[in-house]
Amino acid sequence: MLEMTDKTLVVQHNKIVEARYRLTVEEQRLIKTLVSQIRAHDEDFKVYQIHVHDLAALIGITDDHYYTRIKKLTKKLRDSSLCFINENGDEIQTGWLSSAVYRKGQGFVELRFDPILRPYLLQLQKYFTSYELGNILRLKGMYSIRIYELLKQDEWRGRREFTLEQFKTVLNLESEYREYRDLKKYVLAPAQKEICEKTDIGYTLTELKRGRKVIGLIFEILPKQKKKENCNKAVVIDIDSDNKIQQNNEVEEQPKYFHLLLEIGVSHDMAKDLIKEHSEEEIHTAITYTETLKADGKIKNPAGFLVDALRKGFRDNHAEERRKKEKVQQEAKTREERTKKWEWLKAAYAEARKAKLEAWRSTLDENELAGHREKFMETVPPIMKQRKNIVEQMFLGYLKNFMSFPSLREWAKQNHLDISEFENEVAQEERQTGA
Repeated sequence: MLEMTDKTLVVQHNKIVEARYRLTVEEQRLIKTLVSQIRAHDEDFKVYQIHVHDLAALIGITDDHYYTRIKKLTKKLRDSSLCFINENGDEIQTGWLSSAVYRKGQGFVELRFDPILRPYLLQLQKYFTSYELGNILRLKGMYSIRIYELLKQDEWRGRREFTLEQFKTVLNLESEYREYRDLKKYVLAPAQKEICEKTDIGYTLTELKRGRKVIGLIFEILPKQKKKENCNKAVVIDIDSDNKIQQNNEVEEQPKYFHLLLEIGVSHDMAKDLIKEHSEEEIHTAITYTETLKADGKIKNPAGFLVDALRKGFRDNHAEERRKKEKVQQEAKTREERTKKWEWLKAAYAEARKAKLEAWRSTLDENELAGHREKFMETVPPIMKQRKNIVEQMFLGYLKNFMSFPSLREWAKQNHLDISEFENEVAQEERQTGA
């Protein structure tokens, strides 16, 4: 079942933050809650279980028809798409969820993310945005959540700039609010008020104008301690026709290990200071040491211990022992994965042979099949003829002698499968089969 608090971190790749999609407040709350359940070291998506009535409470559905409404919501999330450009310049169009399973009579639903989202939600070390879940659960405007995420992405720089076209594109509003005054009234103003009042940041908004036309927006992002006195301010700047707003809007890379420090409990500002003061190797070692002691129940304040250890130049006396242990575990994992891959390869080859045998067998007329069976039965010992199931399996093996099928090596080549790492196993198979 889902485990969450307002402090649970939502961590996602900037490609997801900037993706084009349109979700209601309820749908965004559900997706971001699921994202918050991903842990830094998860290697694959898990199946997330949640009671339907808890899910209804989470997203604000209070009527008696909540079960039907939740089903419609998860179906929409299966069908809804998000669109973004990946690192290779390819356009990715995908849904959020790969499945939603409602367990009969048990009152809960099992949800799983679409596999194509793995690189953008799992084991992120750079180009990511993080924030505490409670910030968006308190928001009631669908655009408030999107704008909040976009600003958190650049909170550490204190500023985010868009052309008006860029802003409308990322919010999927190209065909709506053609008049800027409507965009300001129904999107910008409500979002600014709500974000300033209910989240850990605020911002002032500057409109860039050319003549009477608004062509760009600048968000000056305010930290929690400064937002009360400055939040909700608006500024208008007229610019010359020669001036241009940044068109690329490229987001700088956040430092490595940043979100791992946040997940341990180090504050945003302290994490930035530690990264400036210490090398990546020092931070990595400190995080590993802290997590080990935390798992053994030897420290009560992991964040405080980590900061103190880095500042005092600690020595990890068990590092070598731990590295050896990790190496043994990794080697065992590699062997296990290799064994699974080889077993899958053999099973796939056997399945392909079986499918071709069935197809070939279906082409034989009754007389041909009867002739083969008669010759085969002559080779079967009398004591075995009573065991019909075994005899039938033996008959299938007998028929394989009359059907041509490529060797495992040839089959793999035809299917573009690289089996070079299994050269010894393949050679042994060939010796056993005489291939």
